[in-house]
Amino acid sequence: MENLGPYDAGVPFRKFIFIFLLVCVVVGAGVFYSALSRATVTIIPKSAVKSVDTEVMVDGNLSSPDLDKGLLPGQIMVREATGNQSDVEVQSKQIDEFARGKVLIHNNSPYVQGVKQGAGLHPVGAPNDVGFITANRVLLPPKSSRTVDVVAAMKGAKGNLPPGKLEFLNLDNQYMRDNLWAENTDKIEGGTRQAKIVLDSDIANAEDALAKKMFKQTLDEMNKGLDSGNVIQPESAHYTYLDKTATAQPGSEAEKFNIQLRIQVQGVTINENDLKSIAEKKIQSMADSNEDFVRQEPDSFSYSLTELDLDNKKALIKVEMKGLFNAKLSPKVFDKSSIVGYNEAALREHFSHMENIADIRVSFWPPFRKTVPNVESRVDIGVKTE
Repeated sequence: MENLGPYDAGVPFRKFIFIFLLVCVVVGAGVFYSALSRATVTIIPKSAVKSVDTEVMVDGNLSSPDLDKGLLPGQIMVREATGNQSDVEVQSKQIDEFARGKVLIHNNSPYVQGVKQGAGLHPVGAPNDVGFITANRVLLPPKSSRTVDVVAAMKGAKGNLPPGKLEFLNLDNQYMRDNLWAENTDKIEGGTRQAKIVLDSDIANAEDALAKKMFKQTLDEMNKGLDSGNVIQPESAHYTYLDKTATAQPGSEAEKFNIQLRIQVQGVTINENDLKSIAEKKIQSMADSNEDFVRQEPDSFSYSLTELDLDNKKALIKVEMKGLFNAKLSPKVFDKSSIVGYNEAALREHFSHMENIADIRVSFWPPFRKTVPNVESRVDIGVKTE
């Protein structure tokens, strides 16, 4: 067979397919990157929280609210209630008392020495404010000793004394101080002790707890049959004591005691939504020309009954609310063309020179992109309002 030489078949088919696919991937990646890449800049404007503290009149003679004038209709209601609480536990407390004990008085002189009742003694080495007095009079023969009861001159733990030496106060000379002195061979105790003493605060706390319970129960009774949108709220009512008694006296010792109360509950029905609307109008009106009202601060709305005129069927409600205000931003802030090609550092530098901006947040997509696209439709500039 005759050899005709090498045959040129051109570019291999497989190589052509590979190159084609590679071009598609590169072009597709470019299109994807160009079409989907985005930059988002969130502006955080400077903000301020303002408070409003105002009074709203509730008038029992009105039939409809006047929110602009701060007037609301409402019923004024009064009711008395009685209640009692038995077996209120008295907690054990540490109380200060006068420590008591015995001392042995030594007379080392050759003379008879008399020690009067109420003679002062000071423990050697103790602070200056620690002292004792003798509980009775004693006469000591020469070179003798006698035991006498003593009481601390002050209440409290300072009167608890370990065994030691005591010196008499107000002795005339050094000779007497050297030869007339005392010692306690046993501890002097009793400066403090645990006892179930009834304090004013024990009685007051028990009365307060019972009164609050009675107050809630009475409000529930007063609100029966009322429209759910116009009821007496705890904040639009108060109570006063008409009578209160306790079976224990302050300062006495007792395991338990009983109390009995009679209170008067006064309140006014109120529509909380209307009250809130009045407060919101007040807070919104506090916006300056260079700022916008954003929202009421969460949990900042509160109110309480301050005055109640039963004769004229009127009441004053004190209302408090806080609102968040953002500074207004210049139109230059939203100029997308001025930030094309900027990375995050450049963006921060750019916005730092503009007024009323507290901070910015920057994000890019895809994550590996690090600059602002040159197509403005792929750039978002927004404002954080909360």
